[in-house]
Amino acid sequence: MSNFSIRKILGVLYFITIILYIIELFWYSKQLYLIISSFAFILLIFAYFFTTKSNKIIVFLLLFAGTLIFIYNKLPLSEFIYGFGNNVNIIALFLAVPFLSTIISVGGYLQAIKQQLLNQTNKLKNLPYILSGFLSNCLSIIFNIGSMPIVNKIAEESFNSFKKKKLALTLMRSSAAVAFWSPYYVGVGLVLSIYELSWLDIGWITILIAVSYLLISLFFLKQLNFVDDIENERVNNSNTITDKSASNKVIYLLIWTAVLLIISFLLDYYLPINMLNSVSIVSMILPIIWSISIKVFKTYMKHVRKLILNSFDQSKNEIIIFISAGYFGVALSNTDVGHSIADIIINISFGSIYIMSIILVFFTMLLSFCGIHPVIVAIGLGSSLSPELFGVNSIYMAVILLISMGLGYNISPFSAITLMTSNLTGVSPINIVKINSVYILLSAFILPLLLYLVFIFLYK
Repeated sequence: MSNFSIRKILGVLYFITIILYIIELFWYSKQLYLIISSFAFILLIFAYFFTTKSNKIIVFLLLFAGTLIFIYNKLPLSEFIYGFGNNVNIIALFLAVPFLSTIISVGGYLQAIKQQLLNQTNKLKNLPYILSGFLSNCLSIIFNIGSMPIVNKIAEESFNSFKKKKLALTLMRSSAAVAFWSPYYVGVGLVLSIYELSWLDIGWITILIAVSYLLISLFFLKQLNFVDDIENERVNNSNTITDKSASNKVIYLLIWTAVLLIISFLLDYYLPINMLNSVSIVSMILPIIWSISIKVFKTYMKHVRKLILNSFDQSKNEIIIFISAGYFGVALSNTDVGHSIADIIINISFGSIYIMSIILVFFTMLLSFCGIHPVIVAIGLGSSLSPELFGVNSIYMAVILLISMGLGYNISPFSAITLMTSNLTGVSPINIVKINSVYILLSAFILPLLLYLVFIFLYK
């Protein structure tokens, strides 16, 4: 059997694993959870053979260390297996959210967005960086970093002139801000799951953090220059659409998006599931109703079939990273290492909550720069460090981990957003990091300070 067909079978197994996980959320069964964890283990084993060498090293270390901890603590075999199912809720998000982008594409909404934004940007030709950054920030809520090439293409056809590399860095920083607050980003779902919080508990604070991050970005906009940057000259587009159908489609898209968010929040609030799970459920079910309402159900299901078959290949790196990190996190939670780390941090920070926050942020950034995924670091910290040890609440710890992960993405030469920016600019990932370094370092001091002040005024 070829690797190609094996990957498709694994894509189906991935889908079945997530469906069983969603069922298990409402009808809890130890036997069913054992099956889910076993399937996750199988996906992990196969993903190991298809991932990069650097990922293999990190995953091996996580599995090796986790297994040693399990053995040392003489935990039963079932606990070993359950560990592999600990982060199935996270990998569910990587399968579910593409269902949304699929219905948007099939329904013609993506083309309508491009056409409508192109028409609107013609009225604001002299604001390429600010407007493009705003568009990237909005579209990133659903399209993640996929918004960057979309907005970059719109900019090329809409603005009189702009610096190509400067625009790409602006898109990177704008897109990254969404990672601080959007429930459709894995980091947000992760901290809500770790600390058993609702998005409403942290939503307004994280939006405040994101806005502050964007303001810092705006402050650095004038200093964002490349010696060899290329000036983009606008190419006149004779196919500009003025038809109201594009405008109507965008309005319908906004309505469906609002419905999506409202249902996600309601499920998170009223049902015994967290936002991470509610987003996955709504992302998989709502597009079916959506496709029926706009009469593209058959076409949509054809794309869904292709999406499922290719899902393992598309998400293999995320599968192997998050399943192994979850396994290690479960093992770590059975030790007292959290108390030891907390004692060290408290001593170094002299008992200051703000300095403690800075230490956590820079620790995450350092490991991210060295190639360890920020989410892995957050899982390790979240699994071992109790908020009470530092004299803070769960909300504070959740947000400081989000700040750590958000800045970690931007300082890492291996992160998806850095690689995407490198592709758009032709600048190496390590040079992208160098250009962002002062901006990120300043954010690493300002954002925790903002969080600390909020905590002092509201919770002390």
